[in-house]
Amino acid sequence: MSVSDAFLLSLNKLDWRLLGITAIVLCEAFVGGMSVCYAAEAKNLQNASPTAEALYQEGLARRQNQDYKFAAEKFSEAIARGKKTADTYTYLGEMLIQLERHGEACATLSEAIRLDPENVRAYGFRAIALEQLGKREEAIQDYSAALVKAPDELIVSLLEARGNTYWAMDMLDKAAEDFEAIIVHDPKDPRGYLLRGKLLGAKGKFREAIDDLSLTLPRFHRHLYKEEFDEVEGSMSTKTRRQYTEEFKTEAVQVGPRLGTTGCADRDLGIADHLLYRWRVEQQQAEERGKTRQDLRAEEAELVRLRRENAVLKQERDF
Repeated sequence: MSVSDAFLLSLNKLDWRLLGITAIVLCEAFVGGMSVCYAAEAKNLQNASPTAEALYQEGLARRQNQDYKFAAEKFSEAIARGKKTADTYTYLGEMLIQLERHGEACATLSEAIRLDPENVRAYGFRAIALEQLGKREEAIQDYSAALVKAPDELIVSLLEARGNTYWAMDMLDKAAEDFEAIIVHDPKDPRGYLLRGKLLGAKGKFREAIDDLSLTLPRFHRHLYKEEFDEVEGSMSTKTRRQYTEEFKTEAVQVGPRLGTTGCADRDLGIADHLLYRWRVEQQQAEERGKTRQDLRAEEAELVRLRRENAVLKQERDF
């Protein structure tokens, strides 16, 4: 074998060895690259899963949109992922109240209070849940605890809530104290006069009730509190004026114009001077809407019910 042949043979052997080494290196690089890819994919999956804070923020957004069921789910998930703060439990408790799951709400809000004994909103919401469960004495205790710690902007709402609870328990003197405390705390807030006026009406003190209710007028139009005025004035009517059937009112409206002037009609029919005019207006409004006076009153009663429900929701939101 010549020298040149031996050299070429050695080169060929070297090439195969290099090729083998290269193949090993490439395999290791490929395996390493796959490991890096798998790790990156796992990290991406982890990032794609919402964090406890993200779930909490989504719960707040859903709460703002009044999507209470979804908000409760998000707050629960946030707690499960580790955001076990007093605020999270408080918001979850509030949502459970909206969903009428009052027993669960009490337990949840108790945990919020355990985590933060100064949590005024948790005490207020738990009081609402307790009241819905018929535990009014315990609700009073929670309202009282909240009042001790409450900031200025929550005082009126808490006094109103506790006063209404006292009223529901027929503890009228205690209720009156809370309503008067609202007036002392903020003389410009009409709620104190409104609540005290309604309570005075319930006690039969109608003139004083009207005086209190009238104090709301500089701040609000009377029609906003029409049912409160009607309730008190209606109570006065049962003691001082005759009661008239719907049939009599309808007939009076029809017959009145044939009797001449309004004053003559009032006198001949034996009706107080302002009633015939009011009945005519009611009749006209009913006819314009293709309804009877009874239908209009039923609609007004439904509006009153909805207004009171909104007042309860506002009270809960204030907490």
